[in-house]
Amino acid sequence: MKTMAGEPFANPERVAFILLTDRLTTDVERSVIKQCGAALDAMAQAINAPFLDMATFIGADKGLQLGADLSQAIATVRCRSLVLGGGVLEGVVSQAAIQGLLDGYNDFVPADLTVCADGQWRDVTLNRIRDAAGVVTTRRQLILDLLAQEPKSNSRSILERMWAGL
Repeated sequence: MKTMAGEPFANPERVAFILLTDRLTTDVERSVIKQCGAALDAMAQAINAPFLDMATFIGADKGLQLGADLSQAIATVRCRSLVLGGGVLEGVVSQAAIQGLLDGYNDFVPADLTVCADGQWRDVTLNRIRDAAGVVTTRRQLILDLLAQEPKSNSRSILERMWAGL
């Protein structure tokens, strides 16, 4: 795997995009999570990577049991790197990132594709993910990382249009 300053690039051939949703969110947060999910899904489709909506995987009415549910879901996509977003950063996103890292995955958290329920904890939570060896990034940087390694011209074209639209 290529690295830069000790951080792995998101490899288009081994990455899965996972949308996380917290049950205890406001209507505004749910709206933002839906937008984040659309962005994650679009990136996944651009490179023909798996996209997994955890609410659909476990059932929208059930709470995410991070150890069992996340591990089971990730096993279905057979990837080594995970892009985690959508949910509340200081809730399910940070918990899933830590769990994924403990399970041996390379985790990427595009901070601009998460919801922050309480802004005072944003830096603490991002630092916690970094301290556990997760990569905190942005949607723009993730698209650039994917472009740098994507060999298929049709996928590159889609990613370039995404980049231009940001």
